[in-house]
Amino acid sequence: YQITRGSLPSIGMSVNGSGVVVSDLALGSLQIGTQTTVGQFCQAIIANNAGWQVGDQLTFFLGRQTVNPVTNIPRATLTPNRVVMDLIDETPLWNVCGQEGFTSVQGAGGYFLGMNAVLLAGAAAWVHSREAGQGQLKVSTQFFYVENAALASYQTSAALVTSANSYGGINTGGAYLQPGVANGTSQRGGNTASGNDNVNENQSGGGSSNQNENQNQNGGNGGSQTGGDPSTGSGQGDNPPAGDGSGDEG
Repeated sequence: YQITRGSLPSIGMSVNGSGVVVSDLALGSLQIGTQTTVGQFCQAIIANNAGWQVGDQLTFFLGRQTVNPVTNIPRATLTPNRVVMDLIDETPLWNVCGQEGFTSVQGAGGYFLGMNAVLLAGAAAWVHSREAGQGQLKVSTQFFYVENAALASYQTSAALVTSANSYGGINTGGAYLQPGVANGTSQRGGNTASGNDNVNENQSGGGSSNQNENQNQNGGNGGSQTGGDPSTGSGQGDNPPAGDGSGDEG
């Protein structure tokens, strides 16, 4: 369920004794309320967490699982809320972003940034991003925390086989699953290998990048991450920040 990979320190997440998802972003003594301003919130983030600076952006992504009332097809709607670090902004914080991911939660030694309720049938993650000049974007490496009863049904061996069969099966000569395969064989540097060997090579990462391999293993399919449309494997909503040429990716 990885959504970003980059060079900024990751924001840790855990579930407290009440079942609420909480980040490791310390707020000190700040208790966020209706009168809390963006400036007060940003001062707490920068003062209590190393590596944060003015101009940085904190984004909270919340995925909601729904079911279409007509088709009964599950969908995942992704909603981002962001705050840019500005120490003098007097705008009320909750006028800029929702309370879902911008609530102070009591922890050891003070308050921490967390959700305002128990996460049900959805996914959540905080992302730290920074414009680095010359069109570059730095991001923190983050994974979704997923709480969804429907998820398990998409992760079984039977579900994987069903998905593969919907594209013509695993051990066929279909070009979709086996690029370069013709009539069950594949030519590699003058040598002939069976089509099945070619599938194994693709599955183990041969001829592909580690990024693609990791996405396949950690469920890059949106349907398995947050219960998206199983027929398309995609969800609705905005994408995480785009990556730059230095390796930070969304």
